[in-house]
Amino acid sequence: LKRIRSSGLSTKGPRHGLGLAIVTRMTTRLLLPGILLVALLGSESLAQGCCGPIRGSDSPGIAGGLAQQSAQAPEGPAKLNLEQVETILDELIESSFPELKGIRYVLYKFRSKTIRFRSNFRLPSLFFGKRVYRIGVNRSVLNDPPPPSALRAVLAHELAHTLYYHQRTRGQVIKTTKIFFNKEAQIDFELATDLEAARRGFAAGLADYRRWVQPRLPQDKSAGYGSKYYEAEDFVLIGRIAKARPELLLTWQSDPPRNADELRAHWAAALRTP
Repeated sequence: LKRIRSSGLSTKGPRHGLGLAIVTRMTTRLLLPGILLVALLGSESLAQGCCGPIRGSDSPGIAGGLAQQSAQAPEGPAKLNLEQVETILDELIESSFPELKGIRYVLYKFRSKTIRFRSNFRLPSLFFGKRVYRIGVNRSVLNDPPPPSALRAVLAHELAHTLYYHQRTRGQVIKTTKIFFNKEAQIDFELATDLEAARRGFAAGLADYRRWVQPRLPQDKSAGYGSKYYEAEDFVLIGRIAKARPELLLTWQSDPPRNADELRAHWAAALRTP
């Protein structure tokens, strides 16, 4: 509006139509997408992700293998705080997400019966200045955190979401919001993010997380949650693929296989390709 006034435009006389057209165009391009993003950032649909943190273990890297799977994920530490989460995130960025070095991010707490972690961004920073990304931690996780491997892996999943936003322009991020009005697109979005985290060496930890989180979900939400993410057993195969042919997990992100059968079919087809 300051720019309109300084350029001598007025709401009176013959220029009224021009001023109204400019204001309408600005509103359509900036305000309406902003309102849409505010609604989505406050919903449980945006980058729902998984979960939590522990110091000390080195990331296996992009070509890392799959650790031996246990029948049940071990119990996590008794308590967790945001400072520990921040430490793990910084370690993961340094070792496994070099593309995110130097980003600005903040941690926050939220409440949800099903969602343990979220990844999104501060809305004003999408339009002005340097972007500020946000990673949310469910308050329940602080009192009942997942085991170390699961915690690191699910934070890698959230950083993979952050990387997705970081590598896209403002317009591309705004277009991404249409995903959250399409259930099938939401599933593909989350599975592709799992594949990216697995490609960077976190398949075993994601399997541990799935084993840990499943019994903690409300019974009426458990089935729906499972449809958006790979099962623990799926990550066993994904981990083998990540070790042998990590580039396939990148290729498959555009149209991710939905389950173990599709994973095996994709893998078999890849083996037949010279």
